[in-house]
Formats: sequence, structure tokens, C-alpha cells
Amino acid sequence: MKKHLWKPIFVFFIIGTLITCIEPYTPKLGRFESLLVVDALLTDENTSNYVKISRTVATAGQDPERVTGAQVTVTDDDGITASFTEIRDGVYKSDSTVFKAETGHYYTLHIKTIDGFEYKSDECFLSPVQGIDSIYYKLDEEILDNEIKSGLRLYVKSKATTDCGYNRWTYREWWKVEAIYAQEYSYVDSATFLPYTPYKKVCYANKKSGEILIKSAGEDIDQPLMFIASQDSPRLLNEYCLELRQLSLSKEEYEFWNCMKQIGESGSNIFDKQPFQVSGNIHNISNPEQKVLGYFQVSGVKMKRKFITYQQAKEAGVIRYIYPCEVVEAAPSKELPGWNKVYNHYIRAGFTFVRPVFALGGLKSMLFVTPICGDCTLSGSLAKPAFWIDLQ
Repeated sequence: MKKHLWKPIFVFFIIGTLITCIEPYTPKLGRFESLLVVDALLTDENTSNYVKISRTVATAGQDPERVTGAQVTVTDDDGITASFTEIRDGVYKSDSTVFKAETGHYYTLHIKTIDGFEYKSDECFLSPVQGIDSIYYKLDEEILDNEIKSGLRLYVKSKATTDCGYNRWTYREWWKVEAIYAQEYSYVDSATFLPYTPYKKVCYANKKSGEILIKSAGEDIDQPLMFIASQDSPRLLNEYCLELRQLSLSKEEYEFWNCMKQIGESGSNIFDKQPFQVSGNIHNISNPEQKVLGYFQVSGVKMKRKFITYQQAKEAGVIRYIYPCEVVEAAPSKELPGWNKVYNHYIRAGFTFVRPVFALGGLKSMLFVTPICGDCTLSGSLAKPAFWIDLQ
């Protein structure tokens, strides 16, 4: 197929897919229209809620235009209104000390932009959500990049409930990162090595889920969540934690997420991507003909964490991850006469200096290593999460 033909064919394929989704939106291929995009999630958690507002842009791959200066409020069925404050461009935050959503109530999102347009969501019911009974794992295999990989598959178990028959799961992975050859000293000259600070040996990395995980649950839940190929990632090499949130959904929101899943929008944040346009439950009341993208999500939430140590992963039978470390112990030579020449050569080559190596006669050599193995901050943060439990 010629290169110039595949794009229009792909677009028409997506349009055909949208016909089966709730409130399908047919793009106007001949003229670009800047549409409001709303990413809003209201929960019963004891924390602030956020509303992110942007506009679509004409160029694919370009960052969305953040909508600033808007008035954002949420009103419940008792007439209580909570205001959201803009904390950075296009991001609005509620005050958790004065407003907390509760199950059993209806909530409506209101937005008024500085250009005078007003937007309003459908009235959304906050359903309770059942608790998470357990998170467990099994040794499993999966085909990745045309190769069978071994690792752990994680699951969630919950009891069925009559209060809410629809669920969605989001998670954040956390894992301890250890630099095998953490830099210990800074080089000044062959007679002077100063202790290197901060010592970047142990860090904590995290990653937010991007996959859409939903289920229509009229029975007990035993849901696979994710797969970790142990030989491809250091996540199971030290200590790992899965932080799982289970959210209640209305039937309408379930259909929205199911539509998004069918389209294949499973990136880190679907509201930041704009190749397809799917209408949700927010409407432009100033101009009813204009579509609004995104969804006002209202959910009860339960959260649970699961820690897995390397020893537990090993006992389950996972293959150990091997860091791609290149270690060089170098000394002056004919090609590199003098310690300064040695140091400068390997630093320019992209290595990290670790420490001097001494023998009875004095300085014997200098140790260099691939940066990823000498500085844990290249993979994570030195800040230890407040909830972290050191199990090994």
C-alpha cells in the first residue's frame, strides 16, 4: 500500500469503530475545530480532587493547549458547591479540608472559561465500591517482542456486591533501585579523591498504569492486572510494591471506558492524546452543537498495596534481572599517559568514575562504570516513599 493512502484509511477505520461506542463523534476531516478536553475524577477519598482542562490542537503529536483562568466548581444534590483553584496552567484542585465527596450522592461539574463559554456535566451518582480482598501473583509466561518471557502475573480478588456492578482499576508500581557500583569518590588529581555526595546507591522508582482495566462484575472478582517480565526489568530485583486502586463505575462510565479500550487508547494519560475524538458526559451549554471531549468520572475508591521481595519472587521461580553494567579498571598506558588522561578519556566516553583502587605501592587503577550502574537517580529518586516498608 502506498504511504500516502494509509492515513485516510486508518481514520475511516476509527470512525467505523466509534459507531458502536456511546455518543460517537465523527471528525470533520476537512476543517479543524478546537474542542475542550476535560480530565476530571471525583472520588470519596480523603484527598484533593483535580480537574485538568485543555484544548485540542491541529498538529498531531503537539502538546494540548492548556485552558487557564477558568471557573471550576462541583455541586452535589444538596446544593453544596465546591470551588477548584488553578494550581498550574490548566490544572484545578479542590480543598480537601472543606470538601469531600460521599457515596450515595449525585455530583455535577461546572466549567466557565474566560471566553464566556459554560460547560456542564451530566449528574453523576457516586456508587460505593467493595473492598479489595487480596492481591496475589503467579509465575507465568507471555509473548513479548516475539519471544516467550517468564515473570509474575498479578491478580486482584474481591467479593461480589449488589451496590455497584462495574469496576475499574488503576495502579502505580513502586520498586527499590540499587546502583551496583554507586559512585563513592570524586576525582581531583591522582593524590586527591573527595567523598562523593549525595551517595546515590538506593533510590525508589515508580510508574503509573496506562492500561484500561474494567469489569462488569455480577460475581466474585478474580481479575488479572499486569505481567512483569523479570529478565527485562529490575522491578523484582530488590523490593517491589503494587499500589492498587479499585473504583466503582456507573453503567454509562463503564461504557465510556469500554469504548476507549476498544479504540486502543491505553497510553499514560488518554486525555493528553488526540488522534481520536470521543464524546463523554460533559456538554457545552453555551453552544450545544459543539462536542466536549473527556469524562467527568465519579467513583468510590478502595486502595491496597502488595509488597514483593526479591526472595519471594525467586521462590516463585522468576529469572533474575542482570544489569547491563560495563566495568572498567584503568591505569596509565602508552595511549593514556598519566592519571588525568585516563580520567578524562573515560568520562568523555560516557563512563562514571566510581573510586580509586589502591595497592601497596599506592594508586593502582581507577574504577569506571556504565552510568546506570553508578547513579540510582538515573532510574529513580533518592526520596523514600512515606509508606515504604523495608522487608529485606
